[in-house]
Amino acid sequence: QDTWDKIRRGTQTRNDFSGMAKLYNSWKKQVDQSQIHFVTAGNRMFSRFYNQFLQDSGFLFDSLSLKEGSQDTLEYKVEAIRDIIQKRSPTQLILIGDNSSKDPVVYEQIS
Repeated sequence: QDTWDKIRRGTQTRNDFSGMAKLYNSWKKQVDQSQIHFVTAGNRMFSRFYNQFLQDSGFLFDSLSLKEGSQDTLEYKVEAIRDIIQKRSPTQLILIGDNSSKDPVVYEQIS
């Protein structure tokens, strides 16, 4: 029951980081051809929730990548970011992590 309670609470949250959408959107508008891609270890079965949360929070974004089932988070994030880099060929890349301790390790493997 504890797991289902966490899932229920997680999908009902409406808390965002105040000012983040405004900051990200200003980057997107100020830098020619900039793109914002969200890569999260959130499960793909909740994609509707994640998309709705980003839209309701006012984020302008180009893609949202979500993990499949029990896929390893570290491997998933490295693969997802490399896929974005391969498909989009950015000249500059800014990686912003969340509260996951895995993000610095992911970014190290990307570089």
